[in-house]
Order: sequence, then C-alpha cells, then structure tokens
Amino acid sequence: MNITDLDYLYSLTPKEYNNLMKGAMLRDVKNYEDMAVQAIFTARAQNEKRVNVKKLFNAEKVRKQILNNESQVAEEKDFTLFRKAKEAMKKYKIGG
Repeated sequence: MNITDLDYLYSLTPKEYNNLMKGAMLRDVKNYEDMAVQAIFTARAQNEKRVNVKKLFNAEKVRKQILNNESQVAEEKDFTLFRKAKEAMKKYKIGG
C-alpha cells in the first residue's frame, strides 16, 4: 500500500479505504500477471532456436495499429448535429 502517513490513513472514509485496498490488491494481481507474461516470453526465448525481438513482441506492428486507430477515430466523427445546431443558432434572434 505504501502509505506511511497514519493521519492520512485514519482520515479516509470507509469507502475510500476499501477503494484503496481494492486498488492495492488489483496492483498485486497486475504484477503477477506481468510476471506470468515475462515467464512465457522467457520460456519461448529459451526453447526456440532462432529468436528475435519481433517473434517475441512486434512493437512496430502494435505502434502502427495504435496510430491507425487514432486516425480512424478522428475520421469517424459525425458533425451533422453540430451543423444543424449552428444553423439553428444563426436563425435565432435575441429580443424577438
């Protein structure tokens, strides 16, 4: 949990404390998961005759996928409602 300030710990509400504990437990689970992945990478690297980084993890491919998804999200935005609202605001007169 890495909390050394007891005043802070005692000032937490029960809900905040429970959330803090859940977060600490989830962090431990993530660490174990990371160790399991590392063990799989190590086993695969030791058992294959010719190993390179791309066989274990193709970072360039993942980077391209991430960058392509960001550009696709930007292209998928639909501004028709915005345009309609803008036109409606142009027609609106203050003090009628």
